[in-house]
Amino acid sequence: MSEAMQRRLVMLLCLRCSNTLVTLHDDEIAFALRIDETELAQTKELFLRKGFIDSTWEIQNWDKRQFVSDSSAPRVAKHRAAKKEAQNQAENECNVTVTPQIQNRTDTEQIQNKEEIKPSAKAQKFDFTAKLIELGADEKSVRDWLAVRKLKRAANTETVIENLVREAAKAQVSVADAVLICATRSWQGFEAEWLKPKAQASPVRDGSKLGVHGQATANAAQKWLESKNAG
Repeated sequence: MSEAMQRRLVMLLCLRCSNTLVTLHDDEIAFALRIDETELAQTKELFLRKGFIDSTWEIQNWDKRQFVSDSSAPRVAKHRAAKKEAQNQAENECNVTVTPQIQNRTDTEQIQNKEEIKPSAKAQKFDFTAKLIELGADEKSVRDWLAVRKLKRAANTETVIENLVREAAKAQVSVADAVLICATRSWQGFEAEWLKPKAQASPVRDGSKLGVHGQATANAAQKWLESKNAG
């Protein structure tokens, strides 16, 4: 498919993800995709032929591709547990008890020197992947985006996620959708301006709708960003 058609498919998936696609009429879908009625008809004909949608714009086999639960908590817990287990295993391999030689020392000094030398606590590192999943992003989309960022040699810092949250709010899309778009389009980062049509004579109101779940996720991400700015 052409790049334009790929972009329309991604935007259509975003609308379906926010549970609003089924409530939109054809003219509203055309507005959300930033195209006219003729282009919408061509798009629908191609997507029907490819098996992406049915005649009512419903995404084919959508439910089969979804997680059993839309909560990010189990995925975050699983990711952190695996990372903690790996860290504990590495520390156990490096944890060697050192007993110094004792010559002509008091009993108190001997007792102190026999104690195991424990490794100092390591500073908690920022987990880029876990934070994105916690903010609602799909784990597969996060992995795909990280692969893109690795190729571009981009650092995965907390500042990157703060900017992602801000720009997603401007574009009125969820963090999950922003990450999906970045992964699909091989973007190193996300800017709300990039979702606007290239040729636009006057400001156009945003036609995307987050839905109840998408809005809740966006609100949680915004609160996290505000807490970071306050700190």
